[in-house]
Amino acid sequence: MRSNIDLLNILLSQLTSLRDLGENYPAVQSAGLIKFFRFLRRDYDDETLRSLRAQNAILRMDNGFSVSAKLDQNNRSKDFFLNRNQPSTHWLKTWFSLASSDEGFSFSISQRDESGLTALAEFRDAALGPVARVMDSAVQDILEFFTRLRDESAFYRGALNLREALAARECSCCWPVPMTSQQPGCIASKIYDPCLALSQAAKVITNDLQASNKSLIIITGANSGGKSTFLRALGVNQLLLQSGLLVAAQEFTASLCDEVYTHFKLEEDARMQSGKFDEELLRMADMVPQLKATAMVLFNESFAATNEREGSEIAWQICSALLEKGIKIIFVTHLYTFAQRCYAQKSADILALRAPSEEDLSRKFKISEAMPLSTSFAKDVYNRIFKYK
Repeated sequence: MRSNIDLLNILLSQLTSLRDLGENYPAVQSAGLIKFFRFLRRDYDDETLRSLRAQNAILRMDNGFSVSAKLDQNNRSKDFFLNRNQPSTHWLKTWFSLASSDEGFSFSISQRDESGLTALAEFRDAALGPVARVMDSAVQDILEFFTRLRDESAFYRGALNLREALAARECSCCWPVPMTSQQPGCIASKIYDPCLALSQAAKVITNDLQASNKSLIIITGANSGGKSTFLRALGVNQLLLQSGLLVAAQEFTASLCDEVYTHFKLEEDARMQSGKFDEELLRMADMVPQLKATAMVLFNESFAATNEREGSEIAWQICSALLEKGIKIIFVTHLYTFAQRCYAQKSADILALRAPSEEDLSRKFKISEAMPLSTSFAKDVYNRIFKYK
């Protein structure tokens, strides 16, 4: 209880500083901050804090403590409880106590009386136990409040750090414009992956996207053409938009989603317990029961671990079922049969994009609207592997 008393004094001091911080910024416009500072002023006003500090000072029991108890039928003490009025060394209270006509009895326990001191310790613990538990609960509640405040403040501090880091690299940022979930689509200008911008010294390549009222976006093209990077850029910026933060783009408008899921290809199972294709299907089976109608799913070369015909059929059936439920999909794939089947639908809510080949150096990493190509770009792979021959 003594350690909690010391800790509570520190926490009350921090609460006072936090409450006063709101008074130093009266022009705050954030609805969340206004509500937060109003809560502090209401629940921790000067009178409340003064009362808590006074009670805390009493519980230090620097002058001993007063305990009451009842007697059972055998004249044994029971039902110990700590008295509200505790002893004080103030001269007025001492004088009034001496002048009182109430008769009192007392006795002292010798320092060598081990049995008496043990009994006294048991009395003390019986009386202070309930108070100590209440005290511990109160301190834990305030600590939990500060823990939540620390975590949420760290989130926004991280958002400011991200903005400063991107600005230092001369990368553009903007406030996104969210649309309702009933308007599927995304419109972006000079969008990029902020994770890539922070991890490399070279300037990132940005892309534009016009996908208004599009529920399915198919991205095909050459290897190392920027497809997966573009997919990550869309996913990360969607999360930033949903969090009310700045996004890594010059302009960004997208529909809101209740959930964002990813289905990226993984490395082979080193434990040799399942094949790569089995693992992909199992992850998909685990994901489907959790999907809501306003979710978004990002596929990155999924179902390519089997042959082209089977993988295309599975991808088509899964996407068709998800689209029927209103789920938004962005799919990066090398499965030409699947991509061509989607493109052949000529549906207004399907958009086909393509990454450039390595031969087109003028448009390196630039994603543009284009039909899928039947080539697997084997020539690019050959030139990259045998470039020194």
